Amino acid sequence: MNDTSLIRLIRRSPEKGLSALMDEYLGLVHSVIRGRLKGPQFRQDVEEAAADTFIEFYRGIENFDPGKGTVKAYLCTIARRRAAQVYERRLREGSVLSLDDETAKDSLAEYASFDEGLINAERRQLLFSAIDGLGSPDREIIIRKYYLGEPSASIAARLELSVSAVDTRTHRALKKLRSVLGGQEP
Repeated sequence: MNDTSLIRLIRRSPEKGLSALMDEYLGLVHSVIRGRLKGPQFRQDVEEAAADTFIEFYRGIENFDPGKGTVKAYLCTIARRRAAQVYERRLREGSVLSLDDETAKDSLAEYASFDEGLINAERRQLLFSAIDGLGSPDREIIIRKYYLGEPSASIAARLELSVSAVDTRTHRALKKLRSVLGGQEP
């Protein structure tokens, strides 16, 4: 269904139109949101942000101008903004996983930025042991940066460090991890 037909259907029959819109773009919207909200602590937020994206699209349908872009692009823009709002809210609330919880560590492993197909359970355990050995605040910096996807500026604010201190500690911690893991990339 093309954009014009889809918009016409939404205006004529909102229930059918939104259903068609979601059938077409729900996977894409989820993907866009998960790109920003990485980690097990955001599972429910992804669903809510996706629903909010479609609601916002419907409520602002009069603002959609097919001459400026496609429905797909408009939805992606809304989804990115919604994900950013959720992320900022969660940072302000401080609602993050406990870094000492074994269950959290197992969940975090699912969201690692490296290719899980190449990493087996033994290497993951070795990696988490090496990260635990870094001590504070380096352990928290590495987990927040590489597993939770937080930017250095956010980590710096949370830990009351400068951004350059976070970046320096990250560099040194990665170097130490490489050494502990026998030169293998973490």
